[in-house]
Amino acid sequence: GICHRIMNKVHAAWSQGITISYHLKILKKAELIFEKKEKNYIYYTLNTSVVEEVMLWLSELKGGNHDVKEE
Repeated sequence: GICHRIMNKVHAAWSQGITISYHLKILKKAELIFEKKEKNYIYYTLNTSVVEEVMLWLSELKGGNHDVKEE
């Protein structure tokens, strides 16, 4: 499943010396994720509104905007 694929990519990144914190910093800066700190843990959540905007943009880019009626 998707979790297995993500974990494989994380493992590959670590083995190449790429840190997850670097990528999380980039995602936070782009406002694609939110960060919440609790005691010794940091929890990240996806900013779904931004992801939805990106998905809509991609759909429109490939011509998949079915909400607009052509005359």
